[in-house]
Amino acid sequence: MAGVTLLETRRRIFVVHLILFLLIMGGLAALNFTFTPAVIWFIYPLIAWGFGLIMHFLSAVAWARGTWDETKSDWKSRIWIRLFAVHLAVYVAVSSLLLFINLTYSPHLLWVLFAIVPWGIGVIMHLVLTLLWAPGSGASQDDSLDLDVNADS
Repeated sequence: MAGVTLLETRRRIFVVHLILFLLIMGGLAALNFTFTPAVIWFIYPLIAWGFGLIMHFLSAVAWARGTWDETKSDWKSRIWIRLFAVHLAVYVAVSSLLLFINLTYSPHLLWVLFAIVPWGIGVIMHLVLTLLWAPGSGASQDDSLDLDVNADS
């Protein structure tokens, strides 16, 4: 049974983030043009999240090297906790920046809630998955959680 490498996992996670970015930005643009067409605010989360997505692309796809097959058990045991910590830090930083922009330029409309509430729900879901699959939990010892979706069972 061939396992998925860290490099492949990082690339798959990037694709998931790209799809979420496109869906959520489309939704925010639709909300913006439907309810407040006079104030174009969706560009702020687009720029902020877009910058993060570009950095994710560079680290997970463009600059990533190696397969790390030999250390799979090492990175697999910590990957969920590290991913959650990064997502939480980015969420707090970007949400703070968006809140500042919102209150500075359009305090009459709290458009920032359209960005940070759904994203916050995603962070909470990530926390739940992290707690379920973190080392020491019963689920993390299950072989079915092998990141190789092409493996024969």
